[in-house]
Amino acid sequence: MKKRKLLSSVLSVALAAVIAAGSPTVGVKLAKEAQISAEPTAQSILKSEKSVETETAKSVSAENNSAKAVEISAKNIAQFENENDTFYEPEEESISVLEDSTPYINDCVTVFFSDNATLLDKKRVVDSLDGEIVGKVDFMNEYEIKIERSDFYEINNLCDDLMENETVEFASCSLAEKITPDYVPNDPWNLTDWSDNALDGLSQYSNWWVKATDIDKAWDYDEYFSDINVGIVDSGFDPGHEDLEGKIVFPNGFFEKNNAPSYHGNHVAGIIGASQDNGKGLSGIVRDGKLICIDWQANEDQGQKWNNNARIMTGFVNAVRAGAKVVNFSLGSSGTIDNGID
Repeated sequence: MKKRKLLSSVLSVALAAVIAAGSPTVGVKLAKEAQISAEPTAQSILKSEKSVETETAKSVSAENNSAKAVEISAKNIAQFENENDTFYEPEEESISVLEDSTPYINDCVTVFFSDNATLLDKKRVVDSLDGEIVGKVDFMNEYEIKIERSDFYEINNLCDDLMENETVEFASCSLAEKITPDYVPNDPWNLTDWSDNALDGLSQYSNWWVKATDIDKAWDYDEYFSDINVGIVDSGFDPGHEDLEGKIVFPNGFFEKNNAPSYHGNHVAGIIGASQDNGKGLSGIVRDGKLICIDWQANEDQGQKWNNNARIMTGFVNAVRAGAKVVNFSLGSSGTIDNGID
């Protein structure tokens, strides 16, 4: 400010000097007036200071109002942050279907924010979508944001734009699947409920192990599974059993000839792969695939008297050679060390 006033004063004096060169009287008069007008008065200084104070006050007020606005803008998200993990529950009209029959949510985007994203950052993203937070998962810093109803490709383009924001790690459209009841085969020995005391009072004719291990949950996804061949090295099997018929195969003729059906072998084979939905018996764990069965025990009818480790290892190797991807052994030993030594 002082530099500007000094420059103005110099210019005024110079102008007066130029005019004075033509008329000494006029030049002197103008020079005096220019010098006087260039000198700041107390009144002008006071007015200038008041103007500066006013502008400063306005600036501070604007900053305070802006901070207050930010606080209010983030308030809803801050309140949402204190809630437990929640998930958006779409209405029927919020579900659309792609050309391949895959359902998706047409009025919501899923956004994963970076770890350093602030509440204000999240609020800005929500505002940019003209959206509303309807779900979140704290562990993944993930938010479900409801938006105007759009088709799948519009939502994907929107997500591409969101990922240009450095506070957004990933954004996507949400696919959906209608909930269906747990699949229960129509075999009679099925237990449809389970609790810690479920075995009390149960007959032996039940699939209690299915519910105890939640295997029935996997049956809901059967269409996604590949067939698998399971090897079973146990006592003998009954290929003609009504719940195992068509399921049991042997590695070769030798093992088929040396197979002597027994209760234990059938029991294990049934748990693993008894036929489902045939209205008979129980439901095996594996719906599709073959049971590659090997009777490893000695057969007295064929003059065999001793079981040994070689039989077990032979059973395992031949089950794998026949195509088994998993091999089950339900083996044990009884007696004491002394008896074993004797």
